[in-house]
Amino acid sequence: LNFPVINWLPRYAWRADFLRDLMVGTTLAFVIAPKAMAHALLAEVPPYVGIYTAFASTLVYGTMGTSKWLSLGTAALPALLYGEALNKLNLNSPAEKALVSP
Repeated sequence: LNFPVINWLPRYAWRADFLRDLMVGTTLAFVIAPKAMAHALLAEVPPYVGIYTAFASTLVYGTMGTSKWLSLGTAALPALLYGEALNKLNLNSPAEKALVSP
C-alpha cells in the first residue's frame, strides 16, 4: 500500500497553511453534506449513508491519494444506478437497503 501522507505530512507548513486548509475543509463539508444526502436519497438509502460515503472517501483519499486537484464526493448517476440495483433486490425497508450499502 502507498501512503503519500507519510511523505508530505512532515513537510506541511502548519503555521502558514493550517488555518486556510481548515476554512476550505469546513466550507467543503457544508457543500458536500447536503449533496451527499441528496444522492443517498436518489439511491434510495437513508441520508446518513450519503454522509458516511462522502466523508469516508475523502478521509481515505486524503491519506492514500496522490493528486492535490482531484474532486471527491458523491455523484448523481452512480446513485441512480445503485438505487435501481437495490430495487431489483426487492428490499422493502430503508434499514435493509442500508445494510447492503457500501
